[in-house]
Amino acid sequence: MAVKPLGYIRGIGRQRNALKTQFEPLKAID
Repeated sequence: MAVKPLGYIRGIGRQRNALKTQFEPLKAID
């Protein structure tokens, strides 16, 4: 297994954060 570059890991983290911020308002409404 090749070690994943930092940029790749950071990209995933950023995507997760974007999803979290998108769903946060939905949770608040629920």
